[in-house]
Amino acid sequence: MPGYGALIKTTRGGAIINMSSSHAAVGLPELFAYSVSKGGLSTLTRNLAGALTADRIRVNGINPGWVATERELEVRAANGQSHEWLVEKGKTLPLGRLQTGEDAAAVAVFLASEYASQITGQIIQVDGGKEVATMFDDRSLDDDRDSHSDSRSKE
Repeated sequence: MPGYGALIKTTRGGAIINMSSSHAAVGLPELFAYSVSKGGLSTLTRNLAGALTADRIRVNGINPGWVATERELEVRAANGQSHEWLVEKGKTLPLGRLQTGEDAAAVAVFLASEYASQITGQIIQVDGGKEVATMFDDRSLDDDRDSHSDSRSKE
């Protein structure tokens, strides 16, 4: 792979971990450019993983969710939203809190370790379950579910 020749010749194996965002798949309208760039980083991660497998270099990505950073607290404060507001919003997430930098860091440490020696080309969501919860948030199926549960209870 162009540009990596010297690195690959001096090292055998390794791990590259790209930090992306849960906005990579779809983001808020006001974060359009940010979301597009993070989507591109996810594509780069998968393609680079394929390109570097022969050199035993693993490439993975991490998509953190809503992280309670100092900057996030500043932005919220500027919008009149207190730290307590942020904590309460976090409680509405599937696993009950906003993510911390340590949550994503723990995944990065794992991905860099030998325990992840067979993992490459993956994008790991660290979002407190938000992505999978929204996949099943289709309330249009509720009537169908109710009719199935009624028929089972009669059997």
